[in-house]
Amino acid sequence: MSSSSADNILEVFFSYSHKDETLCDELNTHLAALKRQGAIKNWTDRRITAGDEWRDEIERHLDSADLILLLISANFLNSDFCYEIEMSRALLRHESGDARIIPVIVRPVDLQGLPIGKIQALPKDGKPVTSWPNRDDAWLNVAQGIRKTIEEMAGRKAQRIRESGFLPAAIPRPPRVGFVARRDQNGRDLIERLREELAPERRQIVTLWGPGGAGKTTLAAEAARAMANQFRGRIVWTGPQLRADFTASALLDEVATQLGRADLRTASTADKPELVRALLAESPMLVVLDNFETISEESHPQLVEWLTVAPCPVLITTRDKIDNTRSVPIAAMSIEESQDFLSRLIEEAHDRASFAGLDRGIIIETAERNPLVMQWIVAQIDEAQRPRDVLAELRQGEGDAALRVFDRTFNLEQLGDDARAALLALSLFTPSASREALAIDSVLFHARLVDGMVVIETDNIEEGLKPAMIKAGIRAEDIVWGYKLESQPATPIAA
Repeated sequence: MSSSSADNILEVFFSYSHKDETLCDELNTHLAALKRQGAIKNWTDRRITAGDEWRDEIERHLDSADLILLLISANFLNSDFCYEIEMSRALLRHESGDARIIPVIVRPVDLQGLPIGKIQALPKDGKPVTSWPNRDDAWLNVAQGIRKTIEEMAGRKAQRIRESGFLPAAIPRPPRVGFVARRDQNGRDLIERLREELAPERRQIVTLWGPGGAGKTTLAAEAARAMANQFRGRIVWTGPQLRADFTASALLDEVATQLGRADLRTASTADKPELVRALLAESPMLVVLDNFETISEESHPQLVEWLTVAPCPVLITTRDKIDNTRSVPIAAMSIEESQDFLSRLIEEAHDRASFAGLDRGIIIETAERNPLVMQWIVAQIDEAQRPRDVLAELRQGEGDAALRVFDRTFNLEQLGDDARAALLALSLFTPSASREALAIDSVLFHARLVDGMVVIETDNIEEGLKPAMIKAGIRAEDIVWGYKLESQPATPIAA
């Protein structure tokens, strides 16, 4: 089960007859509050994209779902696929304890003698949704029943966490090329320094700060992994990348959810801070708040105020120093670190021959030892562009190398005004961009413009990237994924 709040969001699978599609849409709408609160994510077969093996995709999600909603009607029972495939598999997972089933009676139907008839159904008393005088009242009853089940499931998960002493955290994956050890200005290993600063007994706020692309998130993630045993897995990783409207209240919700207490989300505004603080105090743990600078400034004081009194160490990554916190600055890579990182990037390139005989020192110098810019340069050369042209163009313009990467892309002739607006909204180097856009990270390093197309690298596809680009004005047909090589044409991404 994948999720935006680690492994705590429950995946909900909708099993329904396509003749009842309107009712399925209505139920999906009435579960909006649970989705907004980060408690669930929904999946229906309408999310299958062109070219997918539809049956394999359905069965994959049916096997990964935590909660399976069966929209029961005569149409459902009459469908061989719904009844014999989806419902049979759902019953097996329900009986084994791997998932929960909730039958939702949407139309009058005879269930006598059927296995599904033995499971508690919604709405109340099994009264079909379409038989209620007011259908909204019926869906409200269903949504409340689903919420109760989800809270029970979250409670059992919290119990398992407490018994095992381990919490899987939403820590970003290690870099594709592996982690390159970094040292501070005094030559001290940064991971070791962070481990010392973030010791449970010190309970201090540590700010890992530096320019965009310097590797703050990568370092924070590596430090969190290194300390997983020390904190017995009780690590909360959060930030505006998980939700657009990130505030102090959102932080409390994320902490509660990742610690298996999603029920605290509904606590009163007055009680919630103390309840979450008590949850943090149960045993040693670490809170990581990533990309602090992208949170709206009006939320900063309240966030820092609450974190200051949190009964645990806190690690914040940001571009600017935060007063009254333990400061750990991170600048460019050293020459040795840059050489190691660049060698790894080239080793992973699709066309390593393009880098034969190339003076790697020039790449490092042009990138100003910024790891994200080095990634960008290697990716451009790997796209069969001439190294001399890539480096020459990057040297032009004002500001640091990271900013020039943005300027170079922003000023391409094939970009229209709408596409430029998209780049501004999605850029890592535009702090004033919307929270929703910034949550998707930098389009400049997840995608490149080739022949007028926005090409998203295969291993960097992220849920939500394409819709945000379309919303910002880039045409859907101009967005593709995969390396755009002559021998391997890019593949369109379905909306």
